[in-house]
Amino acid sequence: MSDKSLTVAMTEATAGWYYALCDGLHLDDRKFQLAQGNGIPFGTTSDYLWSVMDTIPPYSATNVWGGSRDMFSSGYGDVLQSLQDPPDSEFQQALGDNYDAWQQYLGSYTWGPNDTYESVFRQWAQRYYPPNQVDELVGELDQDTPITSARAMWAKVGTSGTKAYVPSYDMIADNMKTAPGATVKFTNAQSTKTFSETWAKGQAEMWYDIFGGEGSASYKHTSEHAFNGSIDIEMDVAHALSVDVIPLYEKNDDPELAKFTPWYDGAVLSQAYRNQSNQDEIWNTRGETDWDDAFGPKGFMRYVTTGIVIVDGVNMTMTVKAEFDDQDQTNIEGQYATGVWPFFYSEGDAGSKYKLNHVDSAGFSMTFTSLEGNYLILGANVEDAATALGS
Repeated sequence: MSDKSLTVAMTEATAGWYYALCDGLHLDDRKFQLAQGNGIPFGTTSDYLWSVMDTIPPYSATNVWGGSRDMFSSGYGDVLQSLQDPPDSEFQQALGDNYDAWQQYLGSYTWGPNDTYESVFRQWAQRYYPPNQVDELVGELDQDTPITSARAMWAKVGTSGTKAYVPSYDMIADNMKTAPGATVKFTNAQSTKTFSETWAKGQAEMWYDIFGGEGSASYKHTSEHAFNGSIDIEMDVAHALSVDVIPLYEKNDDPELAKFTPWYDGAVLSQAYRNQSNQDEIWNTRGETDWDDAFGPKGFMRYVTTGIVIVDGVNMTMTVKAEFDDQDQTNIEGQYATGVWPFFYSEGDAGSKYKLNHVDSAGFSMTFTSLEGNYLILGANVEDAATALGS
């Protein structure tokens, strides 16, 4: 029997590894997206962690990290700018001819750290109405203008401001201390499942090389030889943790999150999703974004990240049995520290270290370790817009 192409052999092996992780870490293959590539270790701050949470995932069971991606927060802002509160609300009727003046004032307002939607409205309304009427209008403001309120919240943070998420790095560090450990075992000889059985129905971004460094024609041959051989992996993790991804929607008492302004209103985004036919007249027909742009077949918010999977304290041994020529052995000896499938982490990333146990014409064995306290993102949980926003 002839050898499989690198594309076929590596895709099959990665699918097997995907399901081994789902089994060993009790992950849901209806949601899980495997992360691969440099940049998955996220250091000791929240900023990079939040950028991962903010990434709009591709329609793929795997995500080769490091490329540019659309950001959920940016997409949310684009949607908001094309929404409007339902016309002819009691609030609009109460303001009458002053409604446009209020919208212009709000659109040009420079937000201060202690401003709220209500306080800004009161500042404006006091120019036109007596105090008792201002109080009445505030009641209608809260009830009838959820979209304007969400846009004001967004404007307060600004397009360049930090879009914080729950949890913060410190919250994850606290939870990681008590998270259980796990063991994952994989052998490609016994792997029969394919990516077609995942939520992405066979779609899988791939890095078709056993090494994570710069490519070479000879590396392709080494990769083909390796993935047409037998691959056995045993990985122990000291702690494994799945956390929900929650955009900051209200003030939070966490010491770090308390420094950041809420920016997200999930009810408004859900309302936008449910208005495909614009039955509530909330999509502004003159807006730059419409429902199809955001949620349609090619929309930028078809899928969202709803969770991430993190591990701590990793010890993995991979044994490959294959026929390797002299060039293959040279490639392995020279390139293993640049990163090797299935992680592709470079030596030193997040305290990671590779050890080449042996390499010869019959195969090689290597060990990958990452010390506790150096968290690695294994992947994300992904949901389509209908599931995440439709309720």
